[in-house]
Amino acid sequence: MSSFSHLSGGRGRGRGQSERNNLSPLVVPPPGKYQSSGRGDVPLPNGQPKTTTKALPQYKIPEDIQYISSDEESDVDEKVLAKVTNDYGDDNTAIMSQLAELYNASTNTCLVCISTIRRSEAIWSCPTCCCSFHLVCLQKWARDGTKLPNLLSDDLFPDKDTPWHCPKCRHEFSKSQIPTRYKCYCGKVEDPPQDPWVAPHSCGDKCGRRLASGCEHTCLLLCHPGNCPPCPKQVKADCYCGKQKGVTRRCGQAMWSCDSKCGQVLQCGIHSCSSSCHPGDCPPCTKESVQTCRCGRQSKLRKCLQFDWQCDIVACGKGLPCLQHTCEEPCHSGPCPPCPPSQRTTCPCGSTKIPLNFPCTQGTPTCENTCDKLLTCGIHHCTRLCHQGNCDPCQSVRSKACRCGRTTKTVVCSTDFTCERKCNTPKACGRHACKRKCCPGDCAPCDKPCGKTLPCKNHRCVSDCHGGRCYPCPERVILKCECTKTQMSVACGRERTTKPPRCKFLCHKPSQCHHENVPPHRCHFGRCPPCKQKCEKRLEDCSHLCASLCHDNVKVKQKSPVPTEVQFISEPCPPCTVLCEMECYGGHVISTMPCSKLLPSSCGGFCGTTLPCGNHICNRRCHYKSQGCGDCEEMCSQDRGCVHPCTRTCHLGPCPPCRQYLRTPCHCGILHLTVKCSDITESKNLSEVLSCGSACTKKMSCGHPCGRTCHAGSCATAQNCKRNVQLKCSCGHLRKDVRCGEIQGLYQDNRAPLVPQCDMTCQAKKTTNEHKGGEEEKVEQAPIETGQPVSGRRGRKRKTAQQVKEPGFCDMYARRIAVTVGIVATTLGIYFCTLD
Repeated sequence: MSSFSHLSGGRGRGRGQSERNNLSPLVVPPPGKYQSSGRGDVPLPNGQPKTTTKALPQYKIPEDIQYISSDEESDVDEKVLAKVTNDYGDDNTAIMSQLAELYNASTNTCLVCISTIRRSEAIWSCPTCCCSFHLVCLQKWARDGTKLPNLLSDDLFPDKDTPWHCPKCRHEFSKSQIPTRYKCYCGKVEDPPQDPWVAPHSCGDKCGRRLASGCEHTCLLLCHPGNCPPCPKQVKADCYCGKQKGVTRRCGQAMWSCDSKCGQVLQCGIHSCSSSCHPGDCPPCTKESVQTCRCGRQSKLRKCLQFDWQCDIVACGKGLPCLQHTCEEPCHSGPCPPCPPSQRTTCPCGSTKIPLNFPCTQGTPTCENTCDKLLTCGIHHCTRLCHQGNCDPCQSVRSKACRCGRTTKTVVCSTDFTCERKCNTPKACGRHACKRKCCPGDCAPCDKPCGKTLPCKNHRCVSDCHGGRCYPCPERVILKCECTKTQMSVACGRERTTKPPRCKFLCHKPSQCHHENVPPHRCHFGRCPPCKQKCEKRLEDCSHLCASLCHDNVKVKQKSPVPTEVQFISEPCPPCTVLCEMECYGGHVISTMPCSKLLPSSCGGFCGTTLPCGNHICNRRCHYKSQGCGDCEEMCSQDRGCVHPCTRTCHLGPCPPCRQYLRTPCHCGILHLTVKCSDITESKNLSEVLSCGSACTKKMSCGHPCGRTCHAGSCATAQNCKRNVQLKCSCGHLRKDVRCGEIQGLYQDNRAPLVPQCDMTCQAKKTTNEHKGGEEEKVEQAPIETGQPVSGRRGRKRKTAQQVKEPGFCDMYARRIAVTVGIVATTLGIYFCTLD
């Protein structure tokens, strides 16, 4: 069914525009979904309207309305239902339950065909149980029901009736009450049009039916299914006990209880009613009191509700008015009955009257006439004289037919004659034969169980065997949600196609994963939806938590020869994806990678680890340190302090002394010495090793030789020179020996040496030599001024400074170059000899 909102419209306002503006339908069927059934101008699926006697009003349907087709009927909203029924007092549970069931699309089922009743189908609603059926199904059901009595003989049952019954409540209807027209619920409109703003099968007008409360008011709701609710009018009413009067109440609840003590005198006449104000008669008294029997001869303590009782006396014993007999009735109240014999008026056959004063002590007199009473056979009369008691059985002989009328035989009239033929007439069920001997035609109903499978496919018919279709299954199936807090009742057989009720409570199923607190969700059938939380299990391979979504309940499809089955399994945690740092084999490079792939690897570079020899590094590619780099296979490369390499492979500790011989000049460079290389490298006083022991021939800055033994390093300074030089006067006649170092010290202090001064002798000599040229004098004067020693013979003419030729590079270093070349040649020769 669709919206229940039409019930909340104004009472008694009809179908005017003002009423429609106040409606707020829950569900509206989509345009083009209606099928024409003779109830108005309804659009067909192909878009061509089918014109009938009454046109469907055109309404502008809001765009925000949700359309639901007739194949997808919606249920009534409980809030709307409560809004409609809240004006009918507090006790409206039964009304809400009935209306909710009638308006619920999933429970509104035709019990004849066990299918859903849709808005476009014609229906008939039972006035007793308010159950709706398809009109076509109900007509066929009624016709089948009226055909069953036709199996009885028309001759034996001329006044037979042909009623039919409601499939649900089995209320009896006459044949003339078989519905032939599709009417709305209130019965005022035939073929009600399909209006999306009113309930299906409703005319939309005010119901107007007489209310069941017995008042003069009518139903104010719009045309609706089911019984009308109690009258909502307000009237003045008294309580049941009458203590409170004139209280304003709903007309449908005019009979009410004030909850005070009733206090009315009970039937015993002694005690009063202790119950609260109640309808109807007071309950029987449950207390005890002394009660007298009917005749008044005995009294006992008995319950008040057993006030009418008889004593143990068999006969009353009181004298009758005839004064000849006593009352033979048991304990009774009131006067005794008259004497039975005094009530006689005729003889036993009834043909002769008895006088009124005939004594009751005498028996009833008989006459002399024939009895002539009609015997039990209904044909013959009694042939005896007037007699007391019943007449004898008829002894006349006649041709008599059996009960079934097929056999005739001459027998005594009082004897019942039956033949041995079995009746083969089908019983009312139409399935079994009568099989009764000499059946008169009124075959008994079939006493065998029906046993047919009902349309619900769940039960079998428990009635006696019958004709036509079985009554619908009377059972109701309760559909419950998973938590059983929400339930609804549907016809048996509809539980397979009816959706379970939508529960508004939260699901309380235990968690199907390792999480204790799952997100709240509605009650549902089947498994809970997949958990959306993170797994957060501690991984076995590492100490991290699983960061994937929960995978304890994963839906998978198992492929097998049978159709694919869906299973739920718990998958293992995926590899850890936490980024971690990892060194290479040799610890050279730190890489960032997922934890699951965190394995040591080679960085591709050289190892570079110092080998056990301590001299070389490993030149292998990056490898595990635990494997070791191995022994060094290189030649020893330690520095032994000389140019000769160690002839051993790489080893620990110091190398052996070098045994090569070197030819090297001495410190002064005069001689070339042949010395063992180890003596040079291991000697603590190298200057002694390379000293030739001769005097150093190097000259100091003053021009004098060093004079020291061949030594390393530079010679002493000129200030330390111990040679003597001559200082002359200006004419050269006077001379003075002075140590060279002293003169060099004066020059160092920017002081001039003390030159001897010329005397008279020098003056004389000067005069002698004036005739000589100035050049000679300058030559002789130069050495004195520069402090240079005088060389050569005295009388030899000396060259001037300008005439001295400066030596070249080869002249200065020829000796040293020759010594160096010799040393190198000697070293190479010794090296190659060692290699051989």
